[in-house]
Amino acid sequence: LFCFDAGQKVLWQKSLAHGPLAGPPVARRPGELLLLYQDGTLVRVSADTGDELAAKSVGEPLGRAAGVVGQQVLIGTSDGAVIVTDLP
Repeated sequence: LFCFDAGQKVLWQKSLAHGPLAGPPVARRPGELLLLYQDGTLVRVSADTGDELAAKSVGEPLGRAAGVVGQQVLIGTSDGAVIVTDLP
């Protein structure tokens, strides 16, 4: 995973510790991103450094769609269901 600034300079680079992503990172709040991995893992990362802040598994393969509402996240699974869970 790479993070670039507006001038196309690489700010940070991290390996995908939980395998392939299910979709693009989701902006959580200023300074945080939510990563959805295909294996069912949700990870909050720092947008400034890419460091992992918290992680949890939802136990199902994830699809590409997610939305954050307060302290919960709605996630589409690979089979079309929707999971509602607390943020990691």
